[in-house]
Amino acid sequence: MGLLIAAACVSVAGCDTAEDDSAQTESFTLTFAAAVNGAPFSCAQTFTGVGTTSLDAQFSDLKMYVHDVRLVSADGKETALALTADNAWQTEHVALLDFEDATGTCINGNADTRTTIQGTAPAGEYTGVKFKVGVPFAQNHADPATAKAPLTSTVMQWGWQAGYKFLRMDTATFSIHLGSTGCEGEVGAITGCARENRPEIALEGAPSTSVITFDVGALLGGSDLTLSHAGHDDHSAHGCMSGADDTRCAPVFERLGLDLASGQPAGPQSAFSIKAAQ
Repeated sequence: MGLLIAAACVSVAGCDTAEDDSAQTESFTLTFAAAVNGAPFSCAQTFTGVGTTSLDAQFSDLKMYVHDVRLVSADGKETALALTADNAWQTEHVALLDFEDATGTCINGNADTRTTIQGTAPAGEYTGVKFKVGVPFAQNHADPATAKAPLTSTVMQWGWQAGYKFLRMDTATFSIHLGSTGCEGEVGAITGCARENRPEIALEGAPSTSVITFDVGALLGGSDLTLSHAGHDDHSAHGCMSGADDTRCAPVFERLGLDLASGQPAGPQSAFSIKAAQ
Protein backbone atom coordinates (compact mmCIF):
# COMPACT_ATOMS: atom_id res chain seq x y z
CA MET A 1 0.00 0.00 0.00
CA GLY A 2 1.24 3.50 -0.56
CA LEU A 3 1.39 6.38 -2.86
CA LEU A 4 2.00 5.47 -6.47
CA ILE A 5 2.30 8.08 -9.18
CA ALA A 6 1.45 6.89 -12.66
CA ALA A 7 1.84 9.16 -15.67
CA ALA A 8 0.34 9.21 -19.14
CA CYS A 9 1.16 11.77 -21.83
CA VAL A 10 -1.73 14.04 -22.73
CA SER A 11 -1.24 17.15 -24.80
CA VAL A 12 -3.23 19.20 -27.24
CA ALA A 13 -0.83 18.28 -30.05
CA GLY A 14 -0.49 14.63 -29.04
CA CYS A 15 2.52 12.61 -27.93
CA ASP A 16 3.66 11.66 -31.43
CA THR A 17 4.25 15.18 -32.71
CA ALA A 18 7.36 17.33 -32.79
CA GLU A 19 5.78 20.06 -30.68
CA ASP A 20 7.84 21.76 -28.00
CA ASP A 21 8.01 19.49 -24.93
CA SER A 22 7.19 22.49 -22.71
CA ALA A 23 3.69 22.52 -24.23
CA GLN A 24 3.02 18.94 -23.18
CA THR A 25 1.47 17.87 -19.92
CA GLU A 26 1.17 14.54 -18.19
CA SER A 27 -1.74 13.20 -16.19
CA PHE A 28 -0.78 11.88 -12.76
CA THR A 29 -2.60 9.62 -10.36
CA LEU A 30 -1.25 9.75 -6.82
CA THR A 31 -2.38 6.72 -4.87
CA PHE A 32 -2.34 6.94 -1.08
CA ALA A 33 -2.72 4.27 1.59
CA ALA A 34 -2.62 4.07 5.37
CA ALA A 35 -0.87 1.73 7.81
CA VAL A 36 -0.66 1.12 11.55
CA ASN A 37 2.90 0.38 12.64
CA GLY A 38 3.62 -1.03 9.21
CA ALA A 39 0.46 -3.15 8.91
CA PRO A 40 -2.21 -2.14 6.37
CA PHE A 41 -4.93 0.03 7.92
CA SER A 42 -8.25 -1.73 8.43
CA CYS A 43 -11.58 -0.93 10.05
CA ALA A 44 -12.08 -4.59 10.90
CA GLN A 45 -8.87 -5.26 12.79
CA THR A 46 -7.60 -4.70 16.32
CA PHE A 47 -4.05 -3.34 16.25
CA THR A 48 -1.76 -4.13 19.17
CA GLY A 49 1.06 -2.06 20.61
CA VAL A 50 -0.29 1.38 19.70
CA GLY A 51 1.00 4.43 21.56
CA THR A 52 3.26 4.70 24.58
CA THR A 53 1.19 2.25 26.62
CA SER A 54 1.05 -0.35 23.78
CA LEU A 55 -2.73 -0.19 23.75
CA ASP A 56 -4.96 -2.38 21.60
CA ALA A 57 -6.67 0.01 19.17
CA GLN A 58 -9.67 -0.22 16.87
CA PHE A 59 -10.24 2.67 14.50
CA SER A 60 -13.59 4.28 13.71
CA ASP A 61 -12.45 6.90 11.18
CA LEU A 62 -9.47 8.05 9.12
CA LYS A 63 -9.74 10.85 6.59
CA MET A 64 -7.66 13.83 5.50
CA TYR A 65 -7.71 16.77 3.12
CA VAL A 66 -4.68 17.44 0.90
CA HIS A 67 -3.80 20.52 -1.16
CA ASP A 68 -0.86 22.36 -2.72
CA VAL A 69 0.57 19.20 -4.28
CA ARG A 70 3.94 19.71 -5.99
CA LEU A 71 6.18 17.38 -7.95
CA VAL A 72 9.90 17.92 -7.39
CA SER A 73 12.65 17.48 -10.00
CA ALA A 74 16.24 16.43 -9.31
CA ASP A 75 17.41 20.05 -9.24
CA GLY A 76 14.87 20.88 -6.53
CA LYS A 77 12.42 22.70 -8.78
CA GLU A 78 8.81 22.35 -7.62
CA THR A 79 6.04 21.99 -10.18
CA ALA A 80 2.42 22.32 -9.11
CA LEU A 81 0.08 19.43 -9.78
CA ALA A 82 -3.15 20.95 -11.09
CA LEU A 83 -5.94 19.02 -9.39
CA THR A 84 -8.69 17.66 -11.63
CA ALA A 85 -12.11 18.65 -10.28
CA ASP A 86 -14.57 15.74 -10.28
CA ASN A 87 -17.49 17.15 -8.25
CA ALA A 88 -17.05 14.36 -5.71
CA TRP A 89 -13.57 13.97 -4.19
CA GLN A 90 -11.65 16.90 -5.65
CA THR A 91 -12.01 20.54 -6.55
CA GLU A 92 -9.24 22.47 -8.26
CA HIS A 93 -8.14 23.53 -4.76
CA VAL A 94 -8.37 20.50 -2.46
CA ALA A 95 -8.78 16.71 -2.40
CA LEU A 96 -10.27 14.41 0.23
CA LEU A 97 -8.68 11.06 1.09
CA ASP A 98 -10.96 8.60 2.88
CA PHE A 99 -9.48 5.38 4.24
CA GLU A 100 -12.48 4.10 6.21
CA ASP A 101 -14.97 1.81 4.47
CA ALA A 102 -17.80 1.57 7.05
CA THR A 103 -16.86 -2.00 7.97
CA GLY A 104 -16.00 -3.24 11.45
CA THR A 105 -15.65 -0.38 13.90
CA CYS A 106 -15.70 2.44 11.32
CA ILE A 107 -18.89 4.38 12.02
CA ASN A 108 -18.28 7.86 10.58
CA GLY A 109 -18.71 7.21 6.89
CA ASN A 110 -19.83 4.84 4.19
CA ALA A 111 -18.42 2.11 1.99
CA ASP A 112 -16.91 4.56 -0.49
CA THR A 113 -13.19 5.13 -0.05
CA ARG A 114 -10.79 7.43 -1.84
CA THR A 115 -7.09 6.74 -1.99
CA THR A 116 -6.09 8.69 -5.11
CA ILE A 117 -5.43 12.26 -6.16
CA GLN A 118 -5.58 13.07 -9.85
CA GLY A 119 -4.11 16.01 -11.69
CA THR A 120 -1.87 17.24 -14.48
CA ALA A 121 1.63 18.75 -14.63
CA PRO A 122 4.24 19.56 -17.29
CA ALA A 123 6.03 16.54 -18.71
CA GLY A 124 9.32 15.77 -17.02
CA GLU A 125 11.22 13.54 -14.62
CA TYR A 126 10.29 14.01 -10.97
CA THR A 127 12.23 12.67 -8.02
CA GLY A 128 10.06 13.78 -5.12
CA VAL A 129 6.67 15.06 -4.03
CA LYS A 130 5.44 17.72 -1.62
CA PHE A 131 1.96 18.47 -0.34
CA LYS A 132 0.10 20.07 2.54
CA VAL A 133 -2.40 18.36 4.78
CA GLY A 134 -5.40 20.64 5.14
CA VAL A 135 -7.77 22.95 3.32
CA PRO A 136 -6.57 26.28 1.83
CA PHE A 137 -7.57 29.33 3.87
CA ALA A 138 -10.17 30.67 1.42
CA GLN A 139 -11.99 27.36 1.11
CA ASN A 140 -11.53 26.47 4.79
CA HIS A 141 -13.40 29.54 5.94
CA ALA A 142 -15.99 29.95 3.20
CA ASP A 143 -19.66 29.45 4.04
CA PRO A 144 -20.07 25.65 4.32
CA ALA A 145 -23.69 25.97 3.18
CA THR A 146 -22.44 26.85 -0.31
CA ALA A 147 -19.51 24.42 -0.38
CA LYS A 148 -18.97 21.89 -3.14
CA ALA A 149 -17.81 18.31 -2.69
CA PRO A 150 -15.56 17.17 -1.13
CA LEU A 151 -16.09 20.03 1.36
CA THR A 152 -19.64 18.82 1.93
CA SER A 153 -18.51 15.99 4.23
CA THR A 154 -20.36 16.77 7.45
CA VAL A 155 -18.01 14.70 9.63
CA MET A 156 -15.12 16.87 8.42
CA GLN A 157 -16.85 20.20 9.03
CA TRP A 158 -15.75 21.78 12.29
CA GLY A 159 -18.39 24.35 13.17
CA TRP A 160 -17.02 25.40 16.55
CA GLN A 161 -13.65 26.11 14.93
CA ALA A 162 -15.25 27.83 11.91
CA GLY A 163 -13.55 25.57 9.38
CA TYR A 164 -12.77 21.96 8.53
CA LYS A 165 -10.95 19.09 10.17
CA PHE A 166 -7.85 18.69 8.02
CA LEU A 167 -7.14 15.25 9.47
CA ARG A 168 -9.59 13.10 11.38
CA MET A 169 -8.47 9.96 13.17
CA ASP A 170 -10.66 8.30 15.78
CA THR A 171 -10.28 5.31 18.07
CA ALA A 172 -12.52 4.28 20.96
CA THR A 173 -10.32 6.18 23.43
CA PHE A 174 -8.35 8.78 21.49
CA SER A 175 -8.99 11.09 18.57
CA ILE A 176 -6.92 13.49 16.51
CA HIS A 177 -8.88 16.31 14.92
CA LEU A 178 -6.40 18.61 13.21
CA GLY A 179 -7.52 22.02 12.01
CA SER A 180 -6.86 25.74 12.26
CA THR A 181 -7.46 27.25 15.70
CA GLY A 182 -7.57 30.71 17.22
CA CYS A 183 -9.62 32.00 14.28
CA GLU A 184 -11.26 35.44 14.37
CA GLY A 185 -14.55 36.43 12.79
CA GLU A 186 -17.83 34.72 12.03
CA VAL A 187 -18.38 31.50 10.09
CA GLY A 188 -18.05 32.41 6.42
CA ALA A 189 -16.18 35.61 7.26
CA ILE A 190 -13.03 34.56 9.15
CA THR A 191 -10.31 37.20 8.95
CA GLY A 192 -7.40 35.11 10.21
CA CYS A 193 -6.28 32.30 12.48
CA ALA A 194 -3.58 32.38 15.16
CA ARG A 195 -2.54 28.79 14.34
CA GLU A 196 -2.97 27.50 10.80
CA ASN A 197 -1.90 23.91 11.67
CA ARG A 198 -1.27 22.80 8.08
CA PRO A 199 1.55 20.21 7.93
CA GLU A 200 3.81 20.37 4.89
CA ILE A 201 5.08 16.97 3.78
CA ALA A 202 8.25 16.67 1.67
CA LEU A 203 9.40 13.26 0.45
CA GLU A 204 12.35 12.29 -1.71
CA GLY A 205 12.01 9.37 -4.09
CA ALA A 206 11.10 8.76 -7.70
CA PRO A 207 7.31 9.21 -7.71
CA SER A 208 6.70 6.79 -10.57
CA THR A 209 8.51 3.91 -8.84
CA SER A 210 7.91 4.62 -5.14
CA VAL A 211 5.11 4.25 -2.60
CA ILE A 212 4.15 6.65 0.18
CA THR A 213 2.59 5.42 3.40
CA PHE A 214 0.76 7.41 6.07
CA ASP A 215 1.42 5.41 9.24
CA VAL A 216 -1.09 6.12 12.00
CA GLY A 217 0.95 4.05 14.42
CA ALA A 218 3.91 6.35 13.86
CA LEU A 219 1.68 9.37 14.37
CA LEU A 220 0.51 7.96 17.70
CA GLY A 221 3.95 6.70 18.73
CA GLY A 222 4.41 9.34 21.43
CA SER A 223 0.82 9.43 22.66
CA ASP A 224 -0.79 7.76 25.64
CA LEU A 225 -4.13 6.67 24.21
CA THR A 226 -5.59 6.29 27.69
CA LEU A 227 -5.44 10.09 28.16
CA SER A 228 -8.75 10.74 26.44
CA HIS A 229 -10.96 12.46 28.97
CA ALA A 230 -8.47 13.05 31.75
CA GLY A 231 -10.85 15.23 33.74
CA HIS A 232 -11.63 17.59 30.86
CA ASP A 233 -15.17 18.71 30.11
CA ASP A 234 -14.62 20.74 26.94
CA HIS A 235 -14.10 20.05 23.24
CA SER A 236 -10.57 18.76 23.88
CA ALA A 237 -11.80 15.95 26.12
CA HIS A 238 -11.22 13.17 23.61
CA GLY A 239 -7.57 13.24 22.63
CA CYS A 240 -5.95 16.03 20.56
CA MET A 241 -8.28 18.73 19.26
CA SER A 242 -5.45 21.01 18.03
CA GLY A 243 -5.43 23.26 21.10
CA ALA A 244 -2.18 25.16 21.61
CA ASP A 245 -2.21 24.41 25.34
CA ASP A 246 -3.18 20.73 25.07
CA THR A 247 -0.19 18.61 26.06
CA ARG A 248 -1.79 15.60 24.37
CA CYS A 249 -1.25 17.38 21.05
CA ALA A 250 2.49 17.89 21.57
CA PRO A 251 3.69 14.45 20.38
CA VAL A 252 1.13 14.42 17.55
CA PHE A 253 2.22 17.83 16.25
CA GLU A 254 5.88 16.86 16.53
CA ARG A 255 5.30 13.82 14.32
CA LEU A 256 3.46 15.99 11.80
CA GLY A 257 6.35 18.45 11.72
CA LEU A 258 4.32 21.24 13.33
CA ASP A 259 5.11 23.62 16.17
CA LEU A 260 2.28 23.33 18.69
CA ALA A 261 2.46 26.93 19.88
CA SER A 262 2.52 28.63 16.47
CA GLY A 263 0.89 26.02 14.26
CA GLN A 264 3.63 26.48 11.66
CA PRO A 265 5.85 23.82 10.04
CA ALA A 266 8.93 23.30 12.22
CA GLY A 267 11.24 20.35 11.76
CA PRO A 268 10.90 16.94 10.12
CA GLN A 269 7.75 14.84 10.20
CA SER A 270 7.64 11.09 10.79
CA ALA A 271 4.09 10.03 9.88
CA PHE A 272 4.64 9.86 6.10
CA SER A 273 7.37 7.85 4.41
CA ILE A 274 8.38 6.84 0.90
CA LYS A 275 9.62 3.43 -0.23
CA ALA A 276 10.34 1.66 -3.50
CA ALA A 277 7.24 0.02 -4.95
CA GLN A 278 7.01 -3.74 -4.47
